[in-house]
Amino acid sequence: MIFSSVTIFTWENLFTSCNSEFYGAKYKDKHIKTMDYKMLINPNFEDSSKHFIYSWFGEIIVNEDDIKGRNTLKLFNLNDSALVEQRKIVAFQVKIMYNQFSLDELITIIGKFESMICYLYNQLNKN
Repeated sequence: MIFSSVTIFTWENLFTSCNSEFYGAKYKDKHIKTMDYKMLINPNFEDSSKHFIYSWFGEIIVNEDDIKGRNTLKLFNLNDSALVEQRKIVAFQVKIMYNQFSLDELITIIGKFESMICYLYNQLNKN
């Protein structure tokens, strides 16, 4: 079976992506128990934007009552300092390029953190 890069490198592959020891799938594999899988956001079937709020400082914020959101954030260590720094840079890029490009163009230009770009772009549209 042949996979295109579009298929492999998308949010939908959250469970298998990222080979860091400190966050993502490899980190999750060291900390998860079988029963935890039921309490994770499955991006194949769920929209992460219903669980995650993105700050302009690169952090992902989850409502205290959102068990799936909290578990996903924790078990993938999505607020690891390296990820937060990367998202902070992307947030800055969104802020300075917002008036020059459409949402789709920004996603293509920046090339990562699509759900965060969408969230922040929509926040700018509200103002």
